Amino acid sequence: MVIDFDTVLYASLILYALYAIAMYIRHKRKPKKWSKFRMILIFAAWMYFTCLINFTLFPIQLPPTSVKVSVLELVQINPMASFSTRQISFFQLIGNVCLFLPLIPFVSILRKKVVTVKYAALFSFIVSVTIEILQLLEDLSGLCSYFFRQADTVDVLMNVLGGIIGCVIGNILVNTHSDSFL
Repeated sequence: MVIDFDTVLYASLILYALYAIAMYIRHKRKPKKWSKFRMILIFAAWMYFTCLINFTLFPIQLPPTSVKVSVLELVQINPMASFSTRQISFFQLIGNVCLFLPLIPFVSILRKKVVTVKYAALFSFIVSVTIEILQLLEDLSGLCSYFFRQADTVDVLMNVLGGIIGCVIGNILVNTHSDSFL
C-alpha cells in the first residue's frame, strides 16, 4: 500500500473541516470578532503546509521495503560538490526557493505578528533540516516508495533563502495592509 498525495490531501481537508467547525462553535459560545478573511488565510496556510509535507515526504510505502543503501550515499554535506558534479539543476534551485516563499508569511499570519528576518532564517533552517532528516530516515527505513532522495545542504540553503525572501515580501505586504492580514 502506498500513501500518496491524494490520501494526505483528503485527510487534511477533513481535519480542516473539523477545525473550522470547532472554531465556529467556540466563537458562537464566546462571541467576538470573527474574521472570515482570517479564516480564509488560515485555510490557505493549512493547505500550504499540507502540500509542503506532501511534496517533501510522500509517497510512503507500507510495509517498508528492504534497503541496502549506506548513509554516505544519501547525504551530501558539501554544497559545492552538488554544483561540481552537476547533480543539481537550475529548476531544482528555484523550486527549493519557491517552496519556502509562503512559509514565513503564513507563520506571521498564524502568530498574528510580524516576523523578523533573523527569525525567518532560523525557522526556515529548522524546518528545512527537519525535512531533510525525515527524508533520510524514510530512505534508510525503506518507506520511500519509488526513489531515493539525497539529503543535501544546497536544499537547506535554498529553502532558507526562500524563507528570507518570503519574510521580506510578507513584511512589505503587512506594512502596507496591516489591518487586513494580521
